[in-house]
Amino acid sequence: MNDVYHMYYEAWARLTHHGGQNGEGEDYVSLQIGHATPIDGVKWDKDPNNPVIPVGDKGEWDEDGTWDPFVIYEDGVFKMWYGGGVGSHCDWGYATSTDGVNFEKKGQISHLGDLEDIHVVHNQMNNKYYLYSWNRKKAPWDKVMDSVPPNPSGLFVYTSDNETDFNFENGHRIQIKGQEWPAKYSHVIREGDEWVMFYGEAVTRGNGSSTGIATSEDLINWEKRAFPITKGHDAEVIKMGENQWYLYYGPYAHFDWPDCDIRLATYSGKLSDLYEK
Repeated sequence: MNDVYHMYYEAWARLTHHGGQNGEGEDYVSLQIGHATPIDGVKWDKDPNNPVIPVGDKGEWDEDGTWDPFVIYEDGVFKMWYGGGVGSHCDWGYATSTDGVNFEKKGQISHLGDLEDIHVVHNQMNNKYYLYSWNRKKAPWDKVMDSVPPNPSGLFVYTSDNETDFNFENGHRIQIKGQEWPAKYSHVIREGDEWVMFYGEAVTRGNGSSTGIATSEDLINWEKRAFPITKGHDAEVIKMGENQWYLYYGPYAHFDWPDCDIRLATYSGKLSDLYEK
């Protein structure tokens, strides 16, 4: 909005090395969603109004932590999809804002449980929304982390004609062609005449995950194009100008660790120049 970038992130009120491998434990209920605006793209100012999406009141669906925000700005509205709850009570909610700071919660939109890592794409060509997320019930971690791939993918995409009514009972499981280990942390953009996904390897807390690139024509069937492009996880990408890219990500093997922070990598060139020949 008005050429100002907005960062939305989850932050812990407390975090130890004992928060639990699968979203259980007292650490996770302290998560809330913050907002920041850039000083120069590297340094950011935290919003004094944080958290912009606080935990819900007692008895509300998101009383046990708010996390994994993803925001689209369109039609003069900041549209946020975010997670709430822990473990089997993890689900997705929706909120909107006209200024990027003061959000109005619109309520819970999924009832699946055990969800994480959301990303939403609005495909203007068919006017449908595509919601990508990881479903732990469909891919238990003890199966995913089996030492002998291929392992079950928990990455699913769900579609909707609007921002909230996703068909969560009929999602498409995403398995990237050519990517042996299951993909997670999806971030999808439109670049030229193709869809591009930045993704990481699905790993449990504290294990290393690198980021790669896949492409698709239909947002459902994906093919690996480059892996890895950086060592780190949960990458979000901004196009800063013609062939200029900023990639924000979590450092390698620091997923959910107390010293995890946000890193920045830059790239000059066409994304297709990164593709493996």
